Amino acid sequence: MKGHQLVDDVNKKLEKIKKRSKYRRPALTSDRLYRSDVVHPSNSSDGCDVACGNEATYLIVRHERDAEEDDPAIHYGLIASGNQLMKDARIRDKLAAERGVLCFEMEAAGLMNHFPCLVIRGICDYSDSHKNKEWQGFAAMMAAAYAKDLLLEIPLNGVEAEKPILEVLNTIEEGLHGLKQTADETKMAVETMHSDH
Repeated sequence: MKGHQLVDDVNKKLEKIKKRSKYRRPALTSDRLYRSDVVHPSNSSDGCDVACGNEATYLIVRHERDAEEDDPAIHYGLIASGNQLMKDARIRDKLAAERGVLCFEMEAAGLMNHFPCLVIRGICDYSDSHKNKEWQGFAAMMAAAYAKDLLLEIPLNGVEAEKPILEVLNTIEEGLHGLKQTADETKMAVETMHSDH
């Protein structure tokens, strides 16, 4: 068997839940990638098809995936994290070209600095001014299905050999306590030096 089975897994799950339409794949006609120089007017509450148009000159044409390609596609690479939404296609394209950034997200910003982890994201828009929430549920469901498949690949004995999270957290807490104690001592030393002058 070649490729992943994410769509089949998700469809089986969708049969069991009530709000399934939120997680279904939207119509392909709602998947529009506008050229970087086509900006959605910030003062417009109209959808992109009205405010920006559907003319071929405004859109980037992409080929449909054939039977040999994974659908949805799974990308491996650099995810840029930040504290605000990426809504500028030109900056998006520049970071993609210069740094190899595949996508942008906000929820995991800074997490890797403190906690070694793997970030799995469902990509649901093009990080431009044309925000489209239609694909959020589907992207989230696909990311969850991929995470499940990935976790099932980890051998049980590999998981059992890992330190329990409570032990890791206790070690971190001890380290933080030591840092606080050092900071308190430094503060007292500085206050003593300041009062001596």
